[in-house]
Amino acid sequence: MNTNNKYYPFIKWAIIILVIIFFMDQCFKSNKKQSEFEANDPKGRIERHFSKYDGSYTLFRNYIKDNLNNPSSFEHVETRYTDNNDGTVNVIMKYRGENAFGAILTKYAKCVLSTSTGEFSDVVVE
Repeated sequence: MNTNNKYYPFIKWAIIILVIIFFMDQCFKSNKKQSEFEANDPKGRIERHFSKYDGSYTLFRNYIKDNLNNPSSFEHVETRYTDNNDGTVNVIMKYRGENAFGAILTKYAKCVLSTSTGEFSDVVVE
């Protein structure tokens, strides 16, 4: 290419701009694919309802804690879930709390979580 050409600076900048546009387009396509994957990911739809800190289902944990004899004695041990593949999840939470006599007991609480609304139902405490 002749560098004395009066169009050389224009062509050079046009190529640089086209390369930048190409790379930006590839980045946006990659981000779009990632967000589509997350939206269609059933595990992601379920796990958004659980605490990243301790793995508990926050709304359910607070419900159980608030209904104890001594809410300040509540200690979350673990939470597990099983997907029913119908938009609901069975949640089982193991926790410790003080009973009316002051003894610390380990119990289980179960519920059914609706992954679309984030609400729970069918609470059973054992």
